[in-house]
Amino acid sequence: MTRDTDPEVQQQQERVEQAREELGATVEALSARADVKARAQDKVGELKERAGEKAGEIRHKAGELTGKAREAAPDPVVQATEKVRRRPGPVAGGAVAVVALLLARRWMRNRSGGRSTTTARAAKRAGTAGRAARKQARSTARSAKRRARR
Repeated sequence: MTRDTDPEVQQQQERVEQAREELGATVEALSARADVKARAQDKVGELKERAGEKAGEIRHKAGELTGKAREAAPDPVVQATEKVRRRPGPVAGGAVAVVALLLARRWMRNRSGGRSTTTARAAKRAGTAGRAARKQARSTARSAKRRARR
């Protein structure tokens, strides 16, 4: 019997080969887990797929609801929406005017600290009067202290 043909040696070689294969599979699994970038890309792809499916479902549901709303809407509403679709300019102009009005109102309100201009003027006068009163009170207090020292 030569060493190469010895059954124990062959068994040992097979065990070593099997251990190498298992170790290789383990290393491959660990490297796949450690590859964060690849895992993140897989997750992104999965989420994109799910989002696409949800978007399709939502589009389908919106189409159904739009059809139901059109059927349930009274004729004047349907006619008005058709007019707006044909000539959106006047409606858009009106919307722009309303937005401009609201922005101007907000700007004016912020300028006066949230008060109307009349109230803002009165608050300014009161602040000035308050300062004058405090000044007078300090002066009077000083005079009283001087008299008390004498």
